Amino acid sequence: MSHEWLDYELPAELVAQYPLPNRADARMMVVDRAADTIEHRHVRDLPEILRRGDRLVVNNTKVIPASLRGKRIATGGRWQGLFLGVAADGSWEVICKTRGKLKAPEAVMLEDRNGRPLLKLFLLERLDGGRWLARP
Repeated sequence: MSHEWLDYELPAELVAQYPLPNRADARMMVVDRAADTIEHRHVRDLPEILRRGDRLVVNNTKVIPASLRGKRIATGGRWQGLFLGVAADGSWEVICKTRGKLKAPEAVMLEDRNGRPLLKLFLLERLDGGRWLARP
């Protein structure tokens, strides 16, 4: 398999934030090599899809608890984020959600579940797909 196949755009809105309560509702990709088709189905459809000799490839990645909460320091407004990963330079890649419009540079005070301050996060640069580069 060529590593180029793994280099693709994944829209931010398709990044799972929480596991589904009913795992049978999870979506999956079904590739029919003989018919040269790809379709999107649900796990609950497996009994009608699988035939003798088929190969089932399981992706066992898990949703990590990457939800962030805090307050915008400039306005005091609520802020939510989703941690996506660490960039090569050590900055964080996050998806941001807030009522107002964010402008770089902006600081957010991350909070624990009880609303206590944890860490100041600086939003440095807006990227495509609602993503931001940030640095603690």
